[in-house]
Amino acid sequence: MRPLILSSLLFSGCVIINKGATCGDGTEEVDGACLPKEESDADTDADSDSDTDADSDTDADADTDSDTDCDIEIEETWPLSGARDAYYRDPVEWALNEPDASAEAWIEGVTGASAWDDARERVIFTPDQPLDPSTAYTAGLTYCRGRREVTISFATSPLGFAMSSSPAGTLYTLDPTSGEFVRPAGVGAVLQNYIEEHVLIELLAVRRGEVDLLLAPAAQGEPETQDLCTSTWAMTADYANPHISFGPVDTAITYGGTEVLLGDFTFSGDLSPDGSYIGGIATSGIFDTRPLVDLVEEGGGPDTVCQVVAGFGVQCVPCPSGEVYCVEIAIRGMEADAISGSLEPIEGDCHEDCQDADGQCLEQGCGCGASPRSGGAAAVMALLALVGLRRRR
Repeated sequence: MRPLILSSLLFSGCVIINKGATCGDGTEEVDGACLPKEESDADTDADSDSDTDADSDTDADADTDSDTDCDIEIEETWPLSGARDAYYRDPVEWALNEPDASAEAWIEGVTGASAWDDARERVIFTPDQPLDPSTAYTAGLTYCRGRREVTISFATSPLGFAMSSSPAGTLYTLDPTSGEFVRPAGVGAVLQNYIEEHVLIELLAVRRGEVDLLLAPAAQGEPETQDLCTSTWAMTADYANPHISFGPVDTAITYGGTEVLLGDFTFSGDLSPDGSYIGGIATSGIFDTRPLVDLVEEGGGPDTVCQVVAGFGVQCVPCPSGEVYCVEIAIRGMEADAISGSLEPIEGDCHEDCQDADGQCLEQGCGCGASPRSGGAAAVMALLALVGLRRRR
């Protein structure tokens, strides 16, 4: 009660001081004391309320401005959330609907680097070292200036565990449609519609740090049968059990007598622990489109193919010579299953059974395992030459 009593005394003192004095504006005499008029009370309260409300509105506006909504969305991830077969050498990628300079990707417990791809469409986290096989991971992305964070969980496949026996003498059939076209971006589904041939890969011999490979195209419609009307391609790749890698190298291949120059060609993959398949197969490189012009438009200019692919949003890039007539291709995530048999090396442009009396190769469809192809399919297959379908001897 003491505070109340003290307040009352102070108020009484004020009244006593003003007693007998002339009341000023906004006050009136009541029982000898000057008290505020009732209207003044109402005005004062209204002003006070109005000021308080105005301040409150101002604060609300400030809060809204400082918490602007973020419209960035995650369109897809690689690997998919919940995947149980992620390749242990692949990075983790986040595709966004628009660039965000603040976006940063990571994997829990893994050191690495987060960066945008060249097109600024994906945020990519690349581990410093390959992930462990058959292991669960959590990957995440922070974006919108750190105000948003999303995570995915995935597990790696058994690829990466060393083989206990030598893979020498094993033949595999590779299905190019089993992978994903990374480049050219956005046209992978179109290209896959034209892929009809498998690629046969035989591991001839394994030495310390190296493996000898022999590649050949499969006959059309027969993924386990060698096409004898074209030459085989022998190469020596690096081998760190169970990982195989080749390139980058510049080389040349032929398709139907047409030479195609390849730049920065690479090929890689991992043998499964039991040798039953090769997984995580990736291939990339650039090819010169000029030798393919007549397959697209007879008598066309050197930039004909570049103009065609530009309709799909694909831009030609400089070739090793510096001229801008090359197209990039990259495919990843392909698999090759082990089959029985072996390849027959063909040193010339075709098998001797596919030659005429003068030793010239007969046209495809000579009954040696090949069949005629349409010009459109031939052009697309030439684009896929990066997997070593044909090589000029």
